[in-house]
Amino acid sequence: MGEFFYRLHLRLSKNKTAAGVFALILILGMIFFVSKIRFEEDISKLIPVSDENRELQKVLKTVNFSDQIVVNIQREKGGTVEELVAFASDLTDSLEHYSGKYIKHIRGKVGSENLNQTMDFVYENLPLFLDEKDYTQIEKSLSADSIAAVLEAD
Repeated sequence: MGEFFYRLHLRLSKNKTAAGVFALILILGMIFFVSKIRFEEDISKLIPVSDENRELQKVLKTVNFSDQIVVNIQREKGGTVEELVAFASDLTDSLEHYSGKYIKHIRGKVGSENLNQTMDFVYENLPLFLDEKDYTQIEKSLSADSIAAVLEAD
């Protein structure tokens, strides 16, 4: 490979006019291809299109994501929901404290005034938040024996 570049250098140094034309063509070609780049701000296009994801894409299109950063936090196996909530709370507090002048608004906490709106959003889009394990757990909880045991315990 080094031999190729060495020979190219020798040829271009012998013929400076050809080298100038080659450089000009290269620069014009790069400008042409760079001008064809188009940026998309639609975050829903990151999600593959399928029947399962159509509802998720519909939800994402209704929410305005321009100039926003979404941070998705997941708990590790064996982690508790309380640890996850504590970490998310620490993260939002830290961002508010150290980056307050750069961040306009953090939606990490749901205020009591927005609770009903948030709950409506969750109820309307509940299948997007559940997986097969959740449906199995719900089915077990709705069995007659399970309901009777809960009522007796209460």
